[in-house]
Amino acid sequence: MSRIVYSLGLLSLATGALSSLLPWNPLDPGKPSTGYPTDPSYPTYPTDPSACPSCSKPKQCSNVGWDWAYYPNPLTNNGENYPGFRGDAFKAQTPSYTNVTPVIGKASAFSTTIYNATTTLASTYFVLNQHAYLWACEKGTWQFDITGVDDLALAWVGDLAYSGWTDGNANGRAVWTFQGTGSHTGSASFTAELEGSTYVPVRFLFANGQGGGAFKVTITSPSGIIVHQTGRDTNNDWIVRYSCYDESKAPKFPDFGKEP
Repeated sequence: MSRIVYSLGLLSLATGALSSLLPWNPLDPGKPSTGYPTDPSYPTYPTDPSACPSCSKPKQCSNVGWDWAYYPNPLTNNGENYPGFRGDAFKAQTPSYTNVTPVIGKASAFSTTIYNATTTLASTYFVLNQHAYLWACEKGTWQFDITGVDDLALAWVGDLAYSGWTDGNANGRAVWTFQGTGSHTGSASFTAELEGSTYVPVRFLFANGQGGGAFKVTITSPSGIIVHQTGRDTNNDWIVRYSCYDESKAPKFPDFGKEP
């Protein structure tokens, strides 16, 4: 959304011509008004370019971010499509660690610190299960991009992200490839038709075997506003863990390890 910035030239200030530039004050015609008219038709501009009315943010009450869980992963990635790996096998497993993060994904190989973990977690042979609600601020076609994946990432959008998710019904799947001579990282893109002003469950499951692991997630609204982007630590707050004032519209997710 574009903004218009009004400025006064130094010449006007130096010559005392400021009053001629300000709107007329109907209460005292001899004095200029100190502000612009309050007529509703008069344009206003948001201080935050991302806060366009077409993509407003949801109400917040310490609910911003993603719930995430960390699990050990025993499987080595030793072939195309990560043979033998099943993400849905972790639905009933108790995680080693859980927390909340404002943004998911990692732009480079994981170090010994994953997200905001308060303990050291192994950076090889692990799984991250991450879920939240996307506040679909606009009606239309939403874009979901998963890039730079090493080793595997699965994505679900909609009711299945809350319950009933399996490897077979994922909306997106990206996996490291052993073929070719260029980049071996995986990627996947998909779209979803969403109603406006609704909470939509979203889930991303990431798996890493031997070596470093990485993945990136970008979510874009129909009008092109990026509402979540890996590496952007702020302004991702279209993503929440539950609704503040009407939990029936976005109830808290089931506990990790007890997911339907």
